[in-house]
Amino acid sequence: MSATGAGFQAFMLATDALPMADVERELVDRADPEPDPLRFTGRVRHLARSSAGHVRVGIEFAELSDLEGRLLEMLFRLARPHEGVLGRVPGIAGMHDVADYPDARTIPGCMFYRYDAPLFFANIGDLRQRVDKLIDIENTAYPDDRVRWFVLNVEANVEIDITAADGLRELGRELADRGIHLGLARVKNDVYEPLDRAGVIDVIGKEMLFATLPIAEESYLRWALAHEPGTPTETPEQAIQAEPADSELPWQRPDLHDEPAQEHDPDPHPGP
Repeated sequence: MSATGAGFQAFMLATDALPMADVERELVDRADPEPDPLRFTGRVRHLARSSAGHVRVGIEFAELSDLEGRLLEMLFRLARPHEGVLGRVPGIAGMHDVADYPDARTIPGCMFYRYDAPLFFANIGDLRQRVDKLIDIENTAYPDDRVRWFVLNVEANVEIDITAADGLRELGRELADRGIHLGLARVKNDVYEPLDRAGVIDVIGKEMLFATLPIAEESYLRWALAHEPGTPTETPEQAIQAEPADSELPWQRPDLHDEPAQEHDPDPHPGP
């Protein structure tokens, strides 16, 4: 069978009222549309439906052309992209992935997070799972400074489809039930409009939208001071000003593949 749309259709079907057998027939019926130059040939190996009504489909692909294989690989990469918890690094301006800099500093009680892909039906579930896991890890490691704000840097999320917008709305509600405020930083108009239409802004509030990461930092500190007067008043940027700049940017670090320069012995028979 052609699996051109099967992987995509599987996530988009409204399946709450359908038994799995009907879903499978609908997937198979939709899987062989009229001429499709990007047709994938394969077989449905398994189908499963989540409690939220989403269908997960497993397809065994065969006879893929080089172009089709590359497109499929790109889809997988978008569905499970790179992520990063962000912090301040002594001597380096801006906020950076703490995994890249061992001496990075974060704000207790506030997590800044980046998910490096457009948000769409194939990865919004992954994003929500990662957020939940990160918060649980942080709360376990620092039980006295539990996460109160979670700020998503949406600069890399240049596109958001309706399924992803709905997922962000539900994420905002889930975090609110846990006493955590969801914030969005570096929000562009192209991102704001679909979020507003989906009701995300109504859930998190316009006060949780930030033009830049430093503005989000300062907003959290003001909020924390109002709710917990003992919170330090300095931002992480101010806190690291007096610290030595030990970290190097990636292109400044020694290349592990470069051989060290060898010292040449002086000429044992110098000329006159």
